[in-house]
Amino acid sequence: QFVGFKQLRSVCFEPNYWHKPYYEPMQFNLLPEIVLLPPVFLITTEKDFLRYHTIQFTQLLKKHKKAFHLEDIPDNKNYRLEHVFNIIYPDR
Repeated sequence: QFVGFKQLRSVCFEPNYWHKPYYEPMQFNLLPEIVLLPPVFLITTEKDFLRYHTIQFTQLLKKHKKAFHLEDIPDNKNYRLEHVFNIIYPDR
């Protein structure tokens, strides 16, 4: 898994969080709601610390034959496009 996400989890969750009841819904492959999803729009970038999970989620959507569109934007020379860039900098 992506190192940045491991670090984030260590700050946000208690030790052995993966054994806690709240962890199961965070595993996309265990979400029963996947069959109810409407078409999904996903956006990520090369510098997005959750990029791996976005790509992993697209694989699950494909497996369940769910409609989705993924924008995987390459990094820009003029500025970094990090996680939530489209919300923080809507003009980029």
